[in-house]
Amino acid sequence: MSKSQYRLRRILAISAIISVAAALKLISDVATIEGFSLRIYDIPLMLGGIILGPYYGFLSGFVVDFIYFLLSPYAIAFPTLFTAGSMLWGGVAGVVFYRRKPRLRTLAPVVVVTSLLVFALNSAALYGDFPTALGLHPLPMIIPRIVRTPLLWPLQIAAVLYLNERVGPELARVVEKR
Repeated sequence: MSKSQYRLRRILAISAIISVAAALKLISDVATIEGFSLRIYDIPLMLGGIILGPYYGFLSGFVVDFIYFLLSPYAIAFPTLFTAGSMLWGGVAGVVFYRRKPRLRTLAPVVVVTSLLVFALNSAALYGDFPTALGLHPLPMIIPRIVRTPLLWPLQIAAVLYLNERVGPELARVVEKR
C-alpha cells in the first residue's frame, strides 16, 4: 500500500469517528432535563485515540468541538476550555493505550482521571464569568454535573471495552500499513 493510500485510510477512519462523536454531542443537547444531559460523545473519541493514536485522538476532539461550535445554538465560544476537554478524551486514551489493548483495570483509572480533568476544565469554562454575568449563582448549576459524572463512568468503561473488542480489530485492520 502506498503512503497516500495509508493516509487516506486513516483520514477516513478518523472522519467516521468524528462524525459519530459530533452527532452524539449535538444530540445530547436536545436530551437535556434541567441541566442534566447524557454526554457520551467521549466514547468514540477514546476509541479513536486507542486505535489511531494520540495525534488523531487530540485532533478528533478538536474537530468535534469545532463542529459543535458551528452547529449548536448552545455553544458559547471557540476555542475554549471545552475544546481542551474534548481533546483530552481522545488524546489521553491514545497516549495510554495506543497499540495496546485496554483492560478493565487499566481503562477505569484513565476514564476516571480524564473525566475529572474534563469536569474541572468545563467547570472553569462554565462557571468562570458566565453565571455571574447573568446574575446566577454557579453552585445550583453544578450539582447535576457532579451527580452525572460518576454515573457515566461504568457506561464509558463498558462501552469502550465492548467497542474496542468488536469494532477495534476491524478498524485497526483497515488503517494498518500493508
